[in-house]
Amino acid sequence: NDPFYRFATSQTWASLALVEAAPATARGLRAFVDATPMPQFATIVVDDACVAPTSDDVLPFYFLNISDAELADPRAGLPDWTTRVNSLDRDHLTQYVRDIAIEANETAGDTTPWTETALAKRIERVDVGCRTFADELAHLEENLVGEFDGVAMLLIDIEGVDCDFVATSAEAIVAALTTRGPALLVYERYHCGGDSRLDAERSLAEAVADVPGYEMECREDIDRVNIYCLFQPR
Repeated sequence: NDPFYRFATSQTWASLALVEAAPATARGLRAFVDATPMPQFATIVVDDACVAPTSDDVLPFYFLNISDAELADPRAGLPDWTTRVNSLDRDHLTQYVRDIAIEANETAGDTTPWTETALAKRIERVDVGCRTFADELAHLEENLVGEFDGVAMLLIDIEGVDCDFVATSAEAIVAALTTRGPALLVYERYHCGGDSRLDAERSLAEAVADVPGYEMECREDIDRVNIYCLFQPR
């Protein structure tokens, strides 16, 4: 149900790495990969790990504990993205609770049990191990994917901390995306504050300026949510 799924499965790739901090979501991804033939990818791995702006052994991760049956119940009216707004930032998840309750009420009316209070009671915490982007690439190469010569596309969706992550990881991101020709970075701008968004843009520009023979073009007019940055040789 990810909007990039159709694009990804229409191309041929050497490998695909899905990195997911929420244990339940990672299990679901792994089950989907195991059950779904995808010959477009020579290798597919799911790594249940947290990738964060800074490296800590453990960080608190917050999620809505809603079962698949509850999500699918037509009397509930829950939007299909209810369980996809997990975050390292509890306040970020709490902001979504109000939107979910409003949409449930608009869809199912009085039959929905999912008030804002009921949803807030389903927020749970799990402690997850976290790595920086550079450390995660090294982990994937050493333990899961095998040796690879760069990244062709990087999609970042870290609810609430996308721009902070890009700003603090820009050097490693640019290094991974400027080794094999054109490459694409996609990250959410929707939840970025003004300063963090500018920090991300500035950090990327400074990092790519240090790579001989490469240039970067970023666009915000492709959709309402993401920033798309194309890295390519001059």
